[in-house]
Amino acid sequence: MHLGLDEQTIGFQGHHVNKMRITYKREGDGFQCDALCDDGFTYSVFFRNELPPRAYVRDLALSPLHARSLWLLDQLTTKFHHVWVDNLYMSAKFAKAAFTSRNKVMMSGVTRTANRGLPRCIKQKEVKDNEILSVRGYVKAAVLHDDAAIPDLVAMSIYDNKPVHFLSMTCQSIKWLVKSRQVWNNEARRMVPVSFLRINLINDYNNKMNAVDVSDQLRNTYCMTHWLRQRKWWWPIFLWGMGVLLTNSYKVYTRVMDSEQVPRSQRLTHYDFLLSICTAWIDRGEDDIRHIARNRARKRKREENCNVVTPQPIHGHGTRGSSVSSKLSEPSSKRSPKATRLNENTLHPETGSLR
Repeated sequence: MHLGLDEQTIGFQGHHVNKMRITYKREGDGFQCDALCDDGFTYSVFFRNELPPRAYVRDLALSPLHARSLWLLDQLTTKFHHVWVDNLYMSAKFAKAAFTSRNKVMMSGVTRTANRGLPRCIKQKEVKDNEILSVRGYVKAAVLHDDAAIPDLVAMSIYDNKPVHFLSMTCQSIKWLVKSRQVWNNEARRMVPVSFLRINLINDYNNKMNAVDVSDQLRNTYCMTHWLRQRKWWWPIFLWGMGVLLTNSYKVYTRVMDSEQVPRSQRLTHYDFLLSICTAWIDRGEDDIRHIARNRARKRKREENCNVVTPQPIHGHGTRGSSVSSKLSEPSSKRSPKATRLNENTLHPETGSLR
């Protein structure tokens, strides 16, 4: 029912025309794609260097970001999913386009204030630091009526350290929830529970928004590219796709274990699950690469010894003291040509030699 829509980053250190400057991600610069995930399982992606679907841009007048996102939502097989997004994606126009699409997706998430369809009556202005306590926890809300295309769109704002604004189509009520957390008590010298209040819409957003973050965390926990420099553009994309498949397979494994009610003590951990796949892929009868290198070195040395010919003096008829010429024979075998390089030109689908 609940899905997350956010970007995924593929770190890349080389040079490429589609490489993006990314300063707010741990992976650093590289390629980015919009991903639709459910609790760490990646359903579909759309790379940002690809052109957005023309029908969404031309007919619906959507931005490239929202056009790519709407294409991802159309890949779902059932209707009325709840999709949670951050302030980069959320707007009233995008929520309307998602609900009027064939899958009638209901969007929710935090949003920005400029040109996102927020009503003026709920916008809150920032105050000075000495006035925050007087406005903290102040809530404003409004509901959209008389629009059959997007029924009951809720706009809400709450003042925390600064104003936070929400747009939601899944909100059925706005109320305070009593939450509890463990806090260190200096006098008691131990952790004690402390109760506090939180708006239910923020609580749902915190618990249901991080589907893409869970996928990134599981993929990067035991990352196979940790020691690679990734100077070639196809390597990070290929290894990222391999990591997505491994993460999806692990999520399927955990869901099967949950459905069969297998105790956690009898399950494979994430590390053991990946280790079992890697050991199954290894060919135990394959020669060690160091043994192969030694054999190649011995073979090359034998060929060099066979090609060297000892020079023999040429005995001719001449006077005493005449010079004797000698000639070294050249190797008969020539060096084998290099293999075709793997690059964008050789991989071109029409003109490449490796197409």
